[in-house]
Amino acid sequence: MEYSRNKQGGVETSEQQQGLFPVTEWTVVLAARSDEVTRAQALETLCRAYWRPVHAWVRRSGKSREDAEDLTQAFFLKLLSQESVQRADRERGRFRSYLLVMLKGFLSDEWDKSRAQRRGGGQVAFSLDVESEAAREALETPGGESPDRVFDRRWALEVLEQARLKLGAECEAAGKGELFAALFSGAEAEERQSEIALRLGMTENAVKMSARRMRGRLQELIREVVARTVSSKQELDGEIRHLMEAVSS
Repeated sequence: MEYSRNKQGGVETSEQQQGLFPVTEWTVVLAARSDEVTRAQALETLCRAYWRPVHAWVRRSGKSREDAEDLTQAFFLKLLSQESVQRADRERGRFRSYLLVMLKGFLSDEWDKSRAQRRGGGQVAFSLDVESEAAREALETPGGESPDRVFDRRWALEVLEQARLKLGAECEAAGKGELFAALFSGAEAEERQSEIALRLGMTENAVKMSARRMRGRLQELIREVVARTVSSKQELDGEIRHLMEAVSS
């Protein structure tokens, strides 16, 4: 994949120059090799958006709530302060995959440090063994899932929540905030639509049409949110399929 700068000084891929894929935070991270400030800002935006999937992975690996919060914070601080992003695969750049690989490497390094501290008599604040007994117990509980599956599902739910919040803001700006809240506050059912119509002074058909439009817009927003974390349209379609499978499994 080729990169160049646009007239505003930003970075674009050859696909983006042809109007095939938008410039997003992750494509900026991958392309901005020399512009450290731009790359750091884009990476920080992504990290802030996906704190919860990382925390869920660490928590599911057997860490206590407090330790998981400390490790998640330390991981993102390290990620933002080093050049590790340069090792991301620019041909197959899914931010989700990159983040998970870096997270596993980070915890492995921290476990090595904790073992070295024990051998040297240093005090260890908490266990960093990702294969700990607590982790195994967590995975062996009824209905237990691997940290990777929990990570993917939490990631998918985060994508859906970001898209839902964007849709809510759009509806609020268009004077349809109350209708949005009524339609997306819980499980939607045909009989509820008649109640919503009566309460909001609308016809039932108008409520149905609005619900259909909002669902369509939500699908568009989901694609926009996922697009921020991949580097091509081909990856976008595959990533959406993967995340929908994760959230429905």
